Amino acid sequence: MQRTDFSDQIADYINGHLDEAQTEAMETAMRQDAELARQVEFDRLVKASVQAPQTADALPHFAQVRAHIEQQRPVPAWQNWLQGNRLIPVAAAALVVAIALNMAPAEQVGGEDFQTLSDTVQATQPMLRIIAMPGSDADTLRALTNELNLDPITWHQGGLAVDVTVTEEQAPALISQLEQDPRVRAVTQKAAQ
Repeated sequence: MQRTDFSDQIADYINGHLDEAQTEAMETAMRQDAELARQVEFDRLVKASVQAPQTADALPHFAQVRAHIEQQRPVPAWQNWLQGNRLIPVAAAALVVAIALNMAPAEQVGGEDFQTLSDTVQATQPMLRIIAMPGSDADTLRALTNELNLDPITWHQGGLAVDVTVTEEQAPALISQLEQDPRVRAVTQKAAQ
């Protein structure tokens, strides 16, 4: 027999209205079907709660019924995942550290305090911003500034752009020379303020 054959007989079983053969069949089905056994136990708790006198003794029955209902309620998958996953605090801490490391200031060699190519500078003497060709490494501009005896103020983008100080007299010839250099993508001049 299937469980659905017995679901209509649960109330009769609890109330003792089944004959001996039906009672034996119901108990055999409950031993084979845990869900049917739970349903019978739940119905017994409900009956006991309803029949109990309205005193403080009746409250434990209601608490058991509520606990059974809460046990049967499906829990969302995300809630189960959060309860069982101990890595969430570790992942959150790692994310905070990664963000903090990405906020490290640009390398400052000396001079004015600015970090990006779009920042403005209050310089007391003229300067040039030299940008390396795409595909260059950080040593390209370092070698160039050493060859030309230039005074770097600030390095940008991991050494792929640099600001250097120059005199008014040096600037035109140096710009022309740098524009001809195959390692240089662009040169811009910023006047003293």
